[in-house]
Amino acid sequence: MQKLAGAFHGFYHDCYVMGDGVSAELTQARLWLVESARVGLSVGLDLLGVSAPESL
Repeated sequence: MQKLAGAFHGFYHDCYVMGDGVSAELTQARLWLVESARVGLSVGLDLLGVSAPESL
């Protein structure tokens, strides 16, 4: 799970998910990647018995 969190942090730091200069197709692909990371981290935390916040 630590590797997933680290990889996601690197991606989010280096890549715009949406905004100027990002095509609609690329935005959609990156949003799916964000959602996949969210699900993976949520499952990992659940397995550890730790709750994750629903929102910020």
